Amino acid sequence: MQKMILGAYTFDRNPSQFDIPKKVKYSSNVVTYEGDAYFSWGTGIAGTHAILEWEWMTAAAFAEFQSLLEDDSSKVWNTQLGTSYNVEIISLDGTYLEDSLSDAPWRKGVKLDLLIRSAV
Repeated sequence: MQKMILGAYTFDRNPSQFDIPKKVKYSSNVVTYEGDAYFSWGTGIAGTHAILEWEWMTAAAFAEFQSLLEDDSSKVWNTQLGTSYNVEIISLDGTYLEDSLSDAPWRKGVKLDLLIRSAV
């Protein structure tokens, strides 16, 4: 699989696992005196989240994602699965580690939360 792209950044490594975006059903119900009122607005992808996870990544790659998060603007996420999405970066987390056997720090247990606004 080709490497994913978020904004102008091409991933160093694709995530170890991630949620494949899918449509969800938007509905609600209200209890009334005579029973229940049910409302449905159909299905859609807007408002869903995709969580991308890496077991590890370099500190440099993490810094790239952090820069995208701090940019605080909408991005296009190209999944390389045939669909791209307009997304907002909600959060980025990962444990900072330094290893005496390597010459660079890295991150462990990285999670990137993307809010999907629409399909491109």
